[in-house]
Amino acid sequence: MDAQTASRPAPIPRHGPGGRPAQRTHRLVTGFFTQDELAELLYRRLARPVGRRQVEHAGRRFALHEAVRVAGRRDGGRDALGLTGRVERIEDLVLAGAELGVGSVRLAGVEYVTQRGVIAVAIGDGDEPPAPAGCAM
Repeated sequence: MDAQTASRPAPIPRHGPGGRPAQRTHRLVTGFFTQDELAELLYRRLARPVGRRQVEHAGRRFALHEAVRVAGRRDGGRDALGLTGRVERIEDLVLAGAELGVGSVRLAGVEYVTQRGVIAVAIGDGDEPPAPAGCAM
């Protein structure tokens, strides 16, 4: 493990009860969900929209933040920015000067392959949705 890998936060594993993957249990937990996974939860009525950018599932509310999962550099080169494997809020990337494309983001002259989705953050009734700490999940 090199110094760059050691300093990068590990992605949050999304597992439901008993270690089964979250998409198979259809249980919404705090973490990253692709657009397809979220659409399936809504289509199957396992979650329902509540207000603006929120859903309700199993009696709990979740704030939804648009985000991307960074798969790696498009050219396969070394990732000096350490974004590979991270989940970043789109708002934070734009504030950092990133340009968004379909399935990609360009930051500091480097193009990365991405997968769009949302970060679902559990919130209490009446609470304001919290921003994910450090934006890296």
